[in-house]
Amino acid sequence: MVLMNKINLMRHGKSVGNEQGIIQGLCDFPLSNQGIIDLENCNYTELSNIKKIYSSSLSRAINTANIVKKRIDYNGNVIVDHRLDEVNLGILNGKSFEFCKTNYPNAYQIFKKRGDYDEIEGADSWIYTQARVISFLDKYLYSENENDLLVTHASYIRTFVNLILGRYRNTQFNIDNGFMFHYDDPLKNIDIFNYDIAKASIVKRVKCYDNTYIMKKRYSKLNQSDYHEKIILEYLNDYFETPLNIYMYDNDECKIKISKYLEGVHKFGELTHKELVSLVKSTRLLNSCLKNYPKTLFTKNNIIDELKEAIDVLIDENARNKVLDILCDYRFINYINKSEYNLVHNDLHRSNILFDNDKVHIIDYESVQMYPDLLQLSTLICSSFLLETQIDSFDVFFNNWNDNLDIDLINKLIDYRLLFGLSFFDN
Repeated sequence: MVLMNKINLMRHGKSVGNEQGIIQGLCDFPLSNQGIIDLENCNYTELSNIKKIYSSSLSRAINTANIVKKRIDYNGNVIVDHRLDEVNLGILNGKSFEFCKTNYPNAYQIFKKRGDYDEIEGADSWIYTQARVISFLDKYLYSENENDLLVTHASYIRTFVNLILGRYRNTQFNIDNGFMFHYDDPLKNIDIFNYDIAKASIVKRVKCYDNTYIMKKRYSKLNQSDYHEKIILEYLNDYFETPLNIYMYDNDECKIKISKYLEGVHKFGELTHKELVSLVKSTRLLNSCLKNYPKTLFTKNNIIDELKEAIDVLIDENARNKVLDILCDYRFINYINKSEYNLVHNDLHRSNILFDNDKVHIIDYESVQMYPDLLQLSTLICSSFLLETQIDSFDVFFNNWNDNLDIDLINKLIDYRLLFGLSFFDN
């Protein structure tokens, strides 16, 4: 017997901002005296056996959650989660209805009609808010028989409810202060598909009524590479379509990234000549764009040091001897020391490549790092082909890179990539 999860969504009680006719958004207002009285007099019989109480980080929600906590004899702590915060309303945040109606009539009409708030200057986009909801819903993918109370806000509840019911994002319904919605099995209307391709991450496609997202979860904290990746993708998106990072979140257990979904399929084994040419040209375009990206925030990766580290962990004697041969190659060492360094996508295995008719999408930019420029072509050959399928000739790579290539150096970099990768797995 499968035990279903249950979510109880509650809008905060009446706040000082509500009584003053203010569009609150992210501005923080406490509950009003009347709001407290109304909450104290509410009937909470439907809130039985609550496992956890979550609240947005805004006072009006936290105050509400603490009042409910006492009324239902809940012994746990209220868990504050920023993913439940109200939608940022940009230029309307903290201003009165009358002021906004007079001074921002277009934005005010969008707000009143509950349209897409990204048409309001400085406000959150609807895909950002949906991504926040999806990030929170992730916890119900790995649990059963949860029964949680979520205290949050009207605009956020509208997005949340429409998403889990599988309907248009701006579908209208009333959400009074203190009102509660109860939903069993909140994921039943969402199309979730698991990609069994990542070694260290859980990757899922999440399809709702309005949009499709990629959700990537990893049991670690957000770090500098994650923020670099977000900015790099925004930069590259001016030149070609990228899996833009929409929302990132972490806690003590994991990090979650919600990204734009790109159409396409992973292809393993042999590729057609047309597919191969398209992949090489796409990688070359990526390489050209990354050359112009500011590199001041990145540290050069030292291939020589990495090869020396590999010797200590490689199990196979022939592999260790091959590393020693490379380290004794004066011409290669000279190239490494004097080479132009460039940002390189160093993880171009087929699971990070999508074929969409005549287009190729390269995804997963976490591993973009500073390396000698030729490594981009070398890692493409190594990861996408030598580790994937038999290939008779590298001419199609060299002919479509359109540079005066030093084949011997490329071969050495391929050897390095294979040997350092082998040492990683041996370790």
